[in-house]
Amino acid sequence: MSFDLLLPAYTLLAFFGFLAICAWACDGARDGDFSAAAALPFNDPEAEAERRRALLTGR
Repeated sequence: MSFDLLLPAYTLLAFFGFLAICAWACDGARDGDFSAAAALPFNDPEAEAERRRALLTGR
């Protein structure tokens, strides 16, 4: 098989892979995951640790 026949096959494979990623990203079932990921920069790890400590100690 020549290299010239592989180039269109690779292009089609990459295109369908791109479409699959777009379909996965736009799936409505992922809204909660993306919302949680979008809020990560605003979470305070110290406050979260304090909340967990309070739950464990019962305060």
